[in-house]
Amino acid sequence: MQDIYSKINRQISQWISCASSNRDFALSHNIDEKTVRRILTGEYKISIRTLEKICEARNLSLSEFFKRIEKGK
Repeated sequence: MQDIYSKINRQISQWISCASSNRDFALSHNIDEKTVRRILTGEYKISIRTLEKICEARNLSLSEFFKRIEKGK
């Protein structure tokens, strides 16, 4: 079974790649740019609060987010 953090990082990394920059993603999702860089490494163990901030900015509940990563979307 693939590590849950890898799945989370992969999903968020896809969203980051659609932003104009790491800084833009960080500002629009109310997180630090350093956190964005850590997520992109693929080895970051994101906190629930940070994940919650990202989901809030995307109008997505945590349960919806986890459903998406389980489906591989």
